Amino acid sequence: MLKSLNLAAVSVGLLVLTTACFSSDPSQEISATSKMALASHLKQIDAKFYGAYWCSYCKKQKELFGQEAFRQIDYVECDPAGKDARPELCQKAHIEGFPTWEIKGQLYPGMQSLQQLADISGYKDDRDLKK
Repeated sequence: MLKSLNLAAVSVGLLVLTTACFSSDPSQEISATSKMALASHLKQIDAKFYGAYWCSYCKKQKELFGQEAFRQIDYVECDPAGKDARPELCQKAHIEGFPTWEIKGQLYPGMQSLQQLADISGYKDDRDLKK
């Protein structure tokens, strides 16, 4: 009886731990103020985010910032069928996949964490981006 109670307790504990690990949204742990400050910095240094409306990783990248902060980002829609598309800029920048960031003249393909974007761009201010 004691063994089955211990096994049940361990099972419940693992379920709670697993749920906490996988259901937690890391972007929610970073303050809106920090996201806004990073987005403003990226705008100030003329960083560009190249993507396509159908790209799931582009959508996730936008969600990391949140709607308000992402409005600061210079988003370039590369698919001619997308809203406000600018495919000529994507061709000129030699974009080969999505998402891709252009920061200080360098291309960074793939989804980037907010901390990675801060490091790449030289952002030194609010450091709660590590969460």
